[in-house]
Amino acid sequence: MDKIIIGNFEVAEYNGNYSLIAVREYNGQHFQQWGRLELGKEKKLSDKSQPFKVLLGSKEEAERVLLETLKQITGYDYKRQEDDVPF
Repeated sequence: MDKIIIGNFEVAEYNGNYSLIAVREYNGQHFQQWGRLELGKEKKLSDKSQPFKVLLGSKEEAERVLLETLKQITGYDYKRQEDDVPF
């Protein structure tokens, strides 16, 4: 999958699962934003950094999640183009 950047997000695919990763622009280039998670009640930081991302799931799950999100934001019921074919 080619690198797709929309606004402040990169659409990424890894092992058949899609996600939106936060990016920031610097000198015309986009860089993923990374950080360490707080663990437990003591809020100790994890040993490894991870990209800030939202997991969307498989291709079908990602499509469903994003279309439902658009519906919640706009109030318009989006459908896949194949669903609109009359035959």
